[in-house]
Amino acid sequence: MSGSASRQKFALPLSGITGEMLFFLLTYTSLPWLSPLALHQSMLSGLSWLVTTVLFKFLFGRVIAGKPREELLQAYNIFTRNLWILVLVVLAAAPALVSKLRRLVP
Repeated sequence: MSGSASRQKFALPLSGITGEMLFFLLTYTSLPWLSPLALHQSMLSGLSWLVTTVLFKFLFGRVIAGKPREELLQAYNIFTRNLWILVLVVLAAAPALVSKLRRLVP
């Protein structure tokens, strides 16, 4: 395996893990500012973050970048070492998890 291929083999999972950590850290630091009143509000925040992220990715990918749908869908294939789907799970779950961890909601 060449050096470039070896770096690419680890770069994709590493970027996914880094993204998950950054999303969680951002949520942990900013959620008190949003001050959710109930757990369902935190869950709705996570769901809205998930939906807007996926919509942006597909709209930008198709309309601006002109990428085919199949190429955009490859990001959701975990067997290609792409952890984007896990980033989205963390993105969706982080507000509710942080709300409970920081005792922001009953």
